[in-house]
Amino acid sequence: EEGETDSAVRIAWALWLFWRVHGYQGEGYRYTGEALETGDALPTLVRAKALCVRGLMSYGIESIEGTERLWEQSAALFRQTKDTFGLALTMGGMSAMALAQGDLDRSTALFEETMELYKKIDNKWGVGSVLSHQGVIPLSRGEHERAARYFEEALEITQMHSAAGIGSGRLATERPFRAPHHTASAAGAPFGVVATMAIRLPSGDQTGCCAKVEVIRCPV
Repeated sequence: EEGETDSAVRIAWALWLFWRVHGYQGEGYRYTGEALETGDALPTLVRAKALCVRGLMSYGIESIEGTERLWEQSAALFRQTKDTFGLALTMGGMSAMALAQGDLDRSTALFEETMELYKKIDNKWGVGSVLSHQGVIPLSRGEHERAARYFEEALEITQMHSAAGIGSGRLATERPFRAPHHTASAAGAPFGVVATMAIRLPSGDQTGCCAKVEVIRCPV
């Protein structure tokens, strides 16, 4: 039974992005819940991954606080392992939850730590994802020019990532998912997509912001 659970978690770790992008969060949520029912019998790394995927799938199903607790538990376990990507992914989730709750200072600090982790393993997908979320913070404060710099850098990195044959190379004009906790488009971006915004700065009485999303494969 333990071997079967380990295999189930490996499958969940491989499928989380597919589940998020294609709207199968409920399936992933149930799948990881069943795996976690084995309690503390799971090895540290396996449990850390199960909790991380559960957190990703619970977004919009559980409360923000419930999702945050899952990622906090996952991060604590990942810190006991050498899986830097897993820790970065989990820290990114915690950062996004702080942003969702309007705690911009905490979100800033967590995103900075997440960025350092992705840079440590030279993970361009992660760097682009963090940049796209970091841009939401100055945008929320009305700092449009600073926000635009974050979004432009995120777009540049993800375009290079796709040009190298790692991503899909496709740009879409709408997000392929729903994020019920948020009204701001980029704030709800999952970690399988990078949302980049082209900011149109105030001109007379007109202000605006248009979002583009580039879907890229996540290297796990």
